[in-house]
Amino acid sequence: MKQISIILLLIGFLTDSIYGQLISGSVSFENYDEPATGTSVYVKGTNIGTVTDVEGNYTLRIDSTHKTLCFRYIGFENVDIDINNDTIINITLHNEPKVFDDFIVTAYIKNIKPKIYGAINGQTAKPTETNESTNKIKLLSIRKNWLDTTSYNDWTRAIYDNINYPDSAFELGIQGNVYAKFKIDNIGNMVDLEIINGVDKYLDNEVYEKLTYSPKWTQNDINRFAPIKGKYYSVIFILPVKFRIIEDEK
Repeated sequence: MKQISIILLLIGFLTDSIYGQLISGSVSFENYDEPATGTSVYVKGTNIGTVTDVEGNYTLRIDSTHKTLCFRYIGFENVDIDINNDTIINITLHNEPKVFDDFIVTAYIKNIKPKIYGAINGQTAKPTETNESTNKIKLLSIRKNWLDTTSYNDWTRAIYDNINYPDSAFELGIQGNVYAKFKIDNIGNMVDLEIINGVDKYLDNEVYEKLTYSPKWTQNDINRFAPIKGKYYSVIFILPVKFRIIEDEK
């Protein structure tokens, strides 16, 4: 009996050595209960792979040289898992943030140099500009650039029209990049709005306040950004707003 057990163990060891280790598991989505059917599952650096079935399950056979299992689904963050000695690996796919094109607000300025007055033969001379350093700036114009101009809707138009260069930030010469993060709920309202990377209170507040009072999204807008058509869940959005001050050389 002992000899039979030893033989069976040897057969099992040889089978794993020849045919590899069997790994199975399931893949689910973060925001709803339906299985993640059609997720790509493959061994990193090889052509060994499969896709999950209608219930979100998969099975793969690997060997000891394979170290990492990769999971991919469009619209969700990539997941790479160390295999180790695991035979069952279950994972949950999380939303991949949608990042808008940079919204750039540029203030063009002109340097105004100090003027001096002199007297020539008792007559007051006309004011002239000195070569001394600038002590005043004048705003010439504000221009905005949003690369995603082909997909304007009520919301993007409101952002384009209403986010401006705050006077206080301009006068102090403050510029930089403000990144806002938010979600859109199932009726189009903005929720969980926050500045995840800011510059100072003037620029940060300009972006936060204008987003707070921006229009609701329509159902078409919501559907347009859904990774899986016809299935709604909260998608994370990131809006980069870049404030620039440039001297007009004319």
